[in-house]
Amino acid sequence: FDFKETSHFWGSFNSGDKKIAAHIFMPADSKGSVFLLHGFFDHTGIMKNLIRHCLDRHYTVAVYDLPGHGFSSDQGLAINDFSEYVSVLEDFIKICKDYLPRPFHLIGHSTGGAIAFEYLNSTDNIVFERIIFLAPLIHFTSWKITKGGYFIAKPFVKSLPRKFRKNSSDSEFLTRYRNDPLRTKRFPLKWLNAIYKWDNRIRGYPPVSKPVLVIQGTEDKVVDWKYNIKFLQEKLNKIKVKWIQSAKHQLINEKEPLKTNVLNSITDYLDN
Repeated sequence: FDFKETSHFWGSFNSGDKKIAAHIFMPADSKGSVFLLHGFFDHTGIMKNLIRHCLDRHYTVAVYDLPGHGFSSDQGLAINDFSEYVSVLEDFIKICKDYLPRPFHLIGHSTGGAIAFEYLNSTDNIVFERIIFLAPLIHFTSWKITKGGYFIAKPFVKSLPRKFRKNSSDSEFLTRYRNDPLRTKRFPLKWLNAIYKWDNRIRGYPPVSKPVLVIQGTEDKVVDWKYNIKFLQEKLNKIKVKWIQSAKHQLINEKEPLKTNVLNSITDYLDN
């Protein structure tokens, strides 16, 4: 990371038995702090465009690698329950809350959006003023087929090779993404068990009154966005959906002008 006129603090913190790699980026003049949650298989580096954009708009950025991702402790990507993700987020908030400028905002991409949704339903003390879900995960594509295959494969295998998807229209990004040395090559079946448990649980959640902006691309082939948006409209009383026509799953890594449209939509909402 090489952002001009920015103080960069990099280290780690403990959350339960996990060691989590984290970054704080502080511009010279900050008007608030944005907490970022990246997606499954990704890491902080994938958020570079959004980090730079927030810094240019004078926001401090706080971000960490999810458990098993990037430079966080190498215990694999598997978790037992999605509540583990929220525990890490809450521990990160505790570390940052007395040192970073307010107001606080939260942006989650894909699985990061799922974590943000779980956070909203897990705490009575929401510290964030503005919350944004980018291509949020509730169901992924081929949900039912994958679920059936999971129960067949479960007794015999623990992980499967990861399938590379063209999740952006930016060919240069896709080349870097495919060759990323931090990119995980295996998909743990245990993670599927965690998301299926989570799916059963969240159906019973009452509606949340906190305003949320959802930004979703219409060419996303990773998440089942038709199901997800309908579900979130039932569970979020004050939801606003911003559609990005022709955009794929990696919204902040799309080709122009899609990327700029997404980034400006984010900071326009934060600035409002």
